[in-house]
Amino acid sequence: MGSEENLESYITDVEARCQRLNKAEQEKTTAFIRGLNPSLRMFVIQKNPGSFREAVQSARLAKESMTMSNPTQTEVMRSIEQQGKAIADLTTVFCQMKDRNDPSVKRTRDVKCQLCSKNGHEAQECRQFSVSRREDKNRDRNKQCFKCLTYGHIARNCPGNQGK
Repeated sequence: MGSEENLESYITDVEARCQRLNKAEQEKTTAFIRGLNPSLRMFVIQKNPGSFREAVQSARLAKESMTMSNPTQTEVMRSIEQQGKAIADLTTVFCQMKDRNDPSVKRTRDVKCQLCSKNGHEAQECRQFSVSRREDKNRDRNKQCFKCLTYGHIARNCPGNQGK
């Protein structure tokens, strides 16, 4: 929306363009909000409109409230500070979400081993599991097949039985 263009002509312009381009309702709403003046845009975004009509109503309401009262400088500064705090909070939340999804960040406190039920490591890193695997290999080495009389396997897994 240009500085010269009024809200009503902008609404009809966006509506006509989106109709010509066969845009979905959500795309239409997004295009409308992106083209608004920053002060109107913030107001409409805070209302979280679900449809194009709701976005238009919010923009009209914001425009009316802005023309009815000229805010003092302190009110504007307070609004800017609140928006800055909101942006900082959103940035913090975003960084936390990003860290949660980042595989390079180890989250040892949140992880519980499924083998030993202790916190701080996963099953693939479990010390008890790695010891028991080594014992299994050693146990297999000491087994003797009663069919071929060799060590390292049992009759069920005997390579001499493969042809039968």
